Amino acid sequence: MTSKIQDVQLFKPDAFEDFRGDIYTTWDANEYPQLNWRLDKFSHSRKDVLRGLHGDFSTWKLINCLYGEFYLVVADNRPESPTYKQWEWHVLSATNRKQVLIPPGCGNAHFILSDNAVFHYKLAFDGTYNDVEKQFVIKWNDPEWKFEWPHNNPILFSRDK
Repeated sequence: MTSKIQDVQLFKPDAFEDFRGDIYTTWDANEYPQLNWRLDKFSHSRKDVLRGLHGDFSTWKLINCLYGEFYLVVADNRPESPTYKQWEWHVLSATNRKQVLIPPGCGNAHFILSDNAVFHYKLAFDGTYNDVEKQFVIKWNDPEWKFEWPHNNPILFSRDK
């Protein structure tokens, strides 16, 4: 799988399946030994909720969907990047098992397509993680970015309006 945004990586892990179900590895440190995974987060949201667009300039994020389905937007907010101000979307679901590795300087947002969704982020950073203090916010409807969403009236947190 490919991405048009520099340094964004898309993965679909192979699964071992048998009569009990399946199992797959979400991350193998041998692939990117330089990433210092420090924090794991799980989030649950309901249909039509939009979380984000947030990011910072020091955190790598690996995002996947454990239950349901969501529309993930990744936006390159790195002024020095050749893909600055470009964005892309991917549908992540428990069924397709796609994962996205997002570099520092890119923001991301999740728009929930199914009745409920549970997603997981794995975060790598140096120093102390600052969840809100050092984050940038890109408005979901910023006319300069021209984002396309599956719904034009999402449920938003006050910070994202």
